[in-house]
Amino acid sequence: MSVHLEAINLSQEFEKLRDKKSVIIINDYKTTSASDKNFIKDLIYTKYNNDVMSSIPRCNCSPENDPIVGADRAGEFCPKCYTKVSARFDDELESILWVRSPKDVEPFINPKFWQAIKSTLGNRRVDILSWLTNTSYKPKQNQIKPPIITKLEALGIKRGYNNFVRNFDLYLGLITEMKEFKRKQRVKNLLKFINNNREKLFTRYLPCPNRALFVVEPTNVEKTYMDLIGIVAIDAIALMTSIDVPGQSIAQHARENRTSKFLTNMCLYQEKYLRNNIAKKAGSYRKHMVSTRCAPSFRAVITSITEPHDFEKIIIPWSTAMTIFQPHLENIFLKNGFTANEILEIFNKYINKFDQRLYDIMIKILYDYTEKGFPTLWNRNPTLGRSSILLLFIGDIKKDVNDPTVSMSIGVVTFFNADFDGDEMNGYPLYDRYMYRAFESFRGYNNVLDSNKPKSISKYLSLSKTCVGNGMNWMHEPELDECAPEAQMFLA
Repeated sequence: MSVHLEAINLSQEFEKLRDKKSVIIINDYKTTSASDKNFIKDLIYTKYNNDVMSSIPRCNCSPENDPIVGADRAGEFCPKCYTKVSARFDDELESILWVRSPKDVEPFINPKFWQAIKSTLGNRRVDILSWLTNTSYKPKQNQIKPPIITKLEALGIKRGYNNFVRNFDLYLGLITEMKEFKRKQRVKNLLKFINNNREKLFTRYLPCPNRALFVVEPTNVEKTYMDLIGIVAIDAIALMTSIDVPGQSIAQHARENRTSKFLTNMCLYQEKYLRNNIAKKAGSYRKHMVSTRCAPSFRAVITSITEPHDFEKIIIPWSTAMTIFQPHLENIFLKNGFTANEILEIFNKYINKFDQRLYDIMIKILYDYTEKGFPTLWNRNPTLGRSSILLLFIGDIKKDVNDPTVSMSIGVVTFFNADFDGDEMNGYPLYDRYMYRAFESFRGYNNVLDSNKPKSISKYLSLSKTCVGNGMNWMHEPELDECAPEAQMFLA
């Protein structure tokens, strides 16, 4: 079963909120006074005045509004700011700040769908979705009107957010049937995505990002610092603030234009946050998921096996073997009457010290599994081609505890585009036969044929440069009888 992103039904998420009493709809808050504006700011971002984060529970009132403070008041609701008294460390990550689609404006388009439509139909010169939904939008200045705009006008499409939502299927159908989009695969994917998630397309409520993501702090030069990505979201939220406050005289077309700009800016924020804070090499995903080894995997620098060997064999370091075979050794010791403390003492003593008895036990573990050794998935990042992961077998354990490398055959380095100049690789031992059978298709001989070219031999079967160089040297020996026995295979 694959792991993939799924479109969220935001209407259901709003209904499932555990604490609706503390939810704040930004549309209904006026910003006529300075205190009103400060109140909204406190809901949108977190401000730290020094390097110390307070753990004392408090409400969201500003200092001049006499906030409720103290552990004895934790859990209460403030009658002035309508927020729960809690410590910043205990704040829920789900946002208490939501935006409702403005009065007389059709429901929001889910930002995931908005971004998909925007990126599929738009280009660098013209944002077609903004042109359709925002009557104040103008394409980048040029002497002539973009041809795509002329064609859209010829189709009789009326601009405006409400018009687009009310005629969503009609307008989208007209646009995707234009020759500029009709045969593009990404347009077909967009329509399929919309049809498969129709119930998630529209929503009356959208959550604002949690204020914990937006931090404002002072600097040493009498200025404040804030992540530029957060400013995009704050500007988007500001567009909807007080839009439904009684007495506000905002024209209908302005309400619709604000809604369009709000959705565009929220998508821009999500795109930038995903790209810069999550997906990049130093982002959250790599820090917390990709760069963390999962048990019982291991990682080591690779070196070459110099003696005759099976190309599917690898030899692992002593300390690595003591770690990945710890469950097996513990079971053996327990069955032989050792106590938990005695087993722990053995591991502490011999984790970096060779012992022949432990070596013999682990060798038996290796070959009790298969006649080739202990099956292991062997991988070198990045995992690009099919052969980037191979099923190899741990055939031996190094007795030299000062050698932390994994030795492998030079015959398989081409599969990983690796060499022996310090490259590191990852191993994942397959503890049960079910996993072993499932991954047998990852063995090297399954890469004989090229998966990209019919009736072709895979490039991964080519000999490494070192092998070719040694063979060429042996082939140029003058007399067959004078050559080493290993070279005769090249000269026969």
